[in-house]
Amino acid sequence: TPGLDYRFHGKWTVNDYGRQFTFDAFVEAEPLNRRGVVEYLRRLCPGIGDALANKLCDLYGAEKAIGVLKINPEQVVKDLGGKWLKLEKAKESAAILKEEEKWQQTKVELLGILAGNGFRSECIEKAIARWGIHAPRKIRRDPFCLLVADMPGAGFITCDKLWAKLGLPKDRLRRQAICAWWILEDKSNGSTWMKTDVVMSELGRMISGKVEPD
Repeated sequence: TPGLDYRFHGKWTVNDYGRQFTFDAFVEAEPLNRRGVVEYLRRLCPGIGDALANKLCDLYGAEKAIGVLKINPEQVVKDLGGKWLKLEKAKESAAILKEEEKWQQTKVELLGILAGNGFRSECIEKAIARWGIHAPRKIRRDPFCLLVADMPGAGFITCDKLWAKLGLPKDRLRRQAICAWWILEDKSNGSTWMKTDVVMSELGRMISGKVEPD
């Protein structure tokens, strides 16, 4: 959306065309310029149109307008003389802005965990839709929750690499179960049955610790 601010997560690369930025995902950020503030408030807050949003920018400056409304809606109504905005609508707008900030922080956290690790960008939105603001904590504790939930781009190898990157124990029982599942899926070659010693051998190689098949 023209005028709004976005935070892109990715990396710089150099190729035949020069220096380029490749992003994995992005998140909307609270704007600091007048055009962005007006669009942001108009889009999110019922009862706030272009004229009122511009008035707030005149009162507090574009960089502070959103913050003042979010933290102190009573002061905003008072400063506006009670003519532009009713207290009920101001409080409703403040609640919406706080909720939006919470989701933005969650998205930024998920960007830090997932971006650049092989997960598709829509994985962030789907993780939030499933687990809400608890998504970052859940994934940090168990990256394989993405695999079990069939999230976009969340295959065994991708999730296992994230497990290692997060420094989680390789021999944790949760990982052993997922590894055994993957071995049965990957090494079966279409067979209905697989010998126990084959699974145990592969599991021992992957776990590098005490294997607990029972």
